[in-house]
Amino acid sequence: MNLIDKLNSALHSANIKNTQELHKVIRSLNISLDEVSPFIKQPSELEYGRNVIFSNDYAEVIIVYLPSFAKTFIHDHGSSAGSLFIIQGKLLNILYDKTDEGIQFSKTESYEENDGFLVQGG
Repeated sequence: MNLIDKLNSALHSANIKNTQELHKVIRSLNISLDEVSPFIKQPSELEYGRNVIFSNDYAEVIIVYLPSFAKTFIHDHGSSAGSLFIIQGKLLNILYDKTDEGIQFSKTESYEENDGFLVQGG
């Protein structure tokens, strides 16, 4: 079964009620670098590649390729919530808070291969 079929089967058959359940379903698929490789897009306008490979009414699966030392702009995820999973390499996640004074550094989080974390939207 290819990756798209795997995602389609898991995300259509699961009764996902929250982000934690989504995270558990995605982790249970044991997605490998070999499965993801055909969907990796090289950076173009941004420092990273991004490819939406699956979407339905309640979930979207995006493959993000961050080359070494690449970064994203400071951003939030709006009302979206998500589950992230590191397939290869390391990720330094720098978090900020919006305050009346502007954007303030909050904390850093470090993740490695096979780690995952949740993003809670606002």
